[in-house]
Amino acid sequence: MQEVSDVVSVLAHPFDTVYIGGGDPGLLDVAYLIELLDVITTHGKPVECTIEINPTSLTDEHERLIEAGVNRFSIGIQSMHETTLRTLGRQAAVSDNHRAFALINSWKRAHAIECNGDLMTCIPGQQISDAIQDIDTLVDMLHPDHISLYNLTIEEGTELSRQIADQTLPLSSEDQQYDILNACWEHLHARGYEHYEISNFSQNRTHRSRHNEHYWRLDDYIGLGPAAAGTLTTDDGNVIRTACTPSVTSYQRVWKAYHYETLTTSEVMLELILVGLRTADGIDLASWKSRFSQDFTKICHHTIERCMQQSPPLMMCDAHRCALTEVGFMMLDSIVALCAEELEASAP
Repeated sequence: MQEVSDVVSVLAHPFDTVYIGGGDPGLLDVAYLIELLDVITTHGKPVECTIEINPTSLTDEHERLIEAGVNRFSIGIQSMHETTLRTLGRQAAVSDNHRAFALINSWKRAHAIECNGDLMTCIPGQQISDAIQDIDTLVDMLHPDHISLYNLTIEEGTELSRQIADQTLPLSSEDQQYDILNACWEHLHARGYEHYEISNFSQNRTHRSRHNEHYWRLDDYIGLGPAAAGTLTTDDGNVIRTACTPSVTSYQRVWKAYHYETLTTSEVMLELILVGLRTADGIDLASWKSRFSQDFTKICHHTIERCMQQSPPLMMCDAHRCALTEVGFMMLDSIVALCAEELEASAP
């Protein structure tokens, strides 16, 4: 709370966006969250204020957050199948998802709020039909303005990772993951959602995650709390990366347990390539030239040419931007690696 108060005092103007997330902030006492929001909105309410909450944590009491400034809820649904939820180790049941839908829908009718629903794909044992049914159930029951569709990442040390290592759960092959993702992306298009970032879909441009778009443009943002990262640009143009200790215990013991690193120009370029190519808008060529005094299309000439010559093309470029196609999204890591090689070769 003190950190937030200090930042608010220094900025002395409203935040454009706020995201209360990481884990499940819904577990915190509602009165504490309201107190936190009161500090955040000292100089005015943000244009977009999101809170991330799991279905099991969402209660009637959380409606009070709307008056305090929250205008967007992000609900971690993950799946509408009991067996898939168990595979993921989720505590929620499908009935918890239904209850969360009912609450959010009642608040949407009473207040001008938006909502996002998180779904997970490429889960061991999941079929294409299961993933499509998850999308349909979410859309039909919640009518979300925004959907985040994530490909499962296996975290080391989890029960799921142990089951995959023991071969008690079958991990989807790359071809199977491609088929599932492709089918989901096509279905979301059919249901009226724009694929504007590799894992994010919105009903239209106005419903995009304004907060996340700051990340994907590599704008400045402040990250507070354990494991939080931030990006700040100094008056002389240096880009500073901030990172807080991931240990809650260390964070509580050490006041302002943050690490600061000044990024090199090449590191900033590579990060902008990574985040920019995640989006359908891609890399804005004028913005890149203004920022680095170099042409992106010259730095990554061979990668761009190689991607555009594929059939179907992996990238499209015009006078204003370079952006990956949906097929290119599937090859994002490989394309960024090629850009990184060219960037390194062009460095003085």
